[in-house]
This record gives sequence, structure tokens and C-alpha cells, in this order.
Amino acid sequence: MTILAEMEEANTIHIADVSGKIIYINKMQNHRSHINTSQFTEGIYLWEIRDKNDKILAQGKFNVVK
Repeated sequence: MTILAEMEEANTIHIADVSGKIIYINKMQNHRSHINTSQFTEGIYLWEIRDKNDKILAQGKFNVVK
């Protein structure tokens, strides 16, 4: 899965499970992040794109189905 953030301030992506536990953090490169979800269990996940000051710039959710 690739998340593309068309905003200069994008710095990191955080992914949490539905309980709110952060399971993945990665630095954005060229405004995008490639995420291998093959190790994720089935379910709904929440993502946040944050700036260098940890301010949330965008958020959403996705579903992993196997």
C-alpha cells in the first residue's frame, strides 16, 4: 500500500490498530510512504500524517482483508 501526501509539511506516517496502539511509524520520503501490510492481521487501521512538530496534518482509515 502506498500513501501519498501532497503537502510539503508531511514528515511521518503513524498507523494504529482500532484500540489506538501505534503499530507502525515511518518517515515520509518524497511525500509518500510504502507500507507492507502483509504482516498486519485482518482488521481496520487508522493512519495519520504528521509534520516535524508532530501535528496531525491528515488522517484516515483502511481495512486489511486476507
